[in-house]
Amino acid sequence: MQNAAPTTASSFTGRIGGQIATTSAGIAVEVLPLRDGTVQAVVLDGSGNVVSNIPEITVQVQTVAGGTAPVTLRFDAALQRYVGALPEGSAMAPSTSVAVSFSKDGQQLTGNVDKMASAPAVASHGGTVVVVGEMSAEVVAKPNEVIAWVEGPSGSVTGADAEVTVMVPVVDAPPSPVTLAWDAQIEAYVGRPTVTVAPGPITFTVSQNDVEHVANVASVAVVAPPAHEGTVVVAGDYSVEVVPQDDGQLKAYVVDVQGAPVVADATVNVNVGVEQTPVTLVWDAAANCYVGAVDATIDVAAAPIAVAVVHRGRRVRGGVDVSFEPRLTRWHERRAEVLVERGNPPPWAPAVGLRARGGADVVVAPPGGPGTTVRVRGPGASLMVEAPGVGVRVQAPGAAVRVQAPGAGVQVRGPGAAVRVQAPGAGVRVQAPQPPSVSVMGGASVMGGGGVSIMGGAGVSVMVR
Repeated sequence: MQNAAPTTASSFTGRIGGQIATTSAGIAVEVLPLRDGTVQAVVLDGSGNVVSNIPEITVQVQTVAGGTAPVTLRFDAALQRYVGALPEGSAMAPSTSVAVSFSKDGQQLTGNVDKMASAPAVASHGGTVVVVGEMSAEVVAKPNEVIAWVEGPSGSVTGADAEVTVMVPVVDAPPSPVTLAWDAQIEAYVGRPTVTVAPGPITFTVSQNDVEHVANVASVAVVAPPAHEGTVVVAGDYSVEVVPQDDGQLKAYVVDVQGAPVVADATVNVNVGVEQTPVTLVWDAAANCYVGAVDATIDVAAAPIAVAVVHRGRRVRGGVDVSFEPRLTRWHERRAEVLVERGNPPPWAPAVGLRARGGADVVVAPPGGPGTTVRVRGPGASLMVEAPGVGVRVQAPGAAVRVQAPGAGVQVRGPGAAVRVQAPGAGVRVQAPQPPSVSVMGGASVMGGGGVSIMGGAGVSVMVR
């Protein structure tokens, strides 16, 4: 009798975009660690079928503190995978080893992955997140285009640093490989096949330094152009077009993996804003879509959006950062929106104007020339500008502005505003019903050529030094 060939990770096809740890019993665990501290996993038997009757799985992961911590995973029937999370206060390391252990049929089984990336908890571009070795990627499949944003342990993977290939389903033809090339304009790897991409399973491959890493997803939706001038987000194998309304409502149009509308029998949960405030959208027959109301303090047009769809006992999720055009800078870690406009600057801003928006922390480097207007909007905004001839406008409660630039101009409208300026010849204007705090340093005094103008309620105080 011959011994059976050893079971390896390559013997299994993953389902959720993670990496596979195999055990001695011919059972594999596909593990997907996420940066928010959660861990997801799928258990596969020797035939590739999903196993769901294991009471719990323990996964050891590395934390940013430098040690390891166990995560207990239990099966979530709605997600159709095992789910667990690190204790509150612990954070997942961006690159982690993974050790899996569980008991099945009285036997203790173990497996491991030497090193793998942890993936973003929510996609940033409305796509599907996968882990490939020590890199993670977000993939967006369109009918005639495939786009991937790839990250490594040191940040974004760019240019010729990697070879990226995606095996995609094709309409009326066998699956086809699509080679992606670096596109500096959108800072992503892009492939434009001559065939039409269909929804279904994908295989994502990254080759770097003669090492090939592979991830598989069982079913990926194809992103169609927005039909309602909104933003399309892939949530599992559903597509959700999210449409902010001027009256503070959010509308969502949901289609399944085959493009058929999902009506009436689903719930759409949306988290919006920097604080990820939850909003539940329910079916509105008159509007023919899912509708929910957003708190007036949240600017849904300038914040990341996380989407979860609950439909027929299944729960899937996705997300997107609000996009802007043209691109001024890389996404800030808190994902603020930055808009750039060309045209005549306001009279108080000789070169650049900034307007705070969206609970953002934003650092703006020297701008692109006179006549440029840069706006960052939202409550609780914090702005720092270092550029000559800068003008700053803030319309947000609780805003804080710090400017280090000669010839700067600052205008603030909003309760509880705080302004600090270090700039020769600076001018400051504050309009606020509640007492703002204004500090001007660096020769910008009333005697020294700077100007301070205050319009507000009683108790307004200004310190000029």
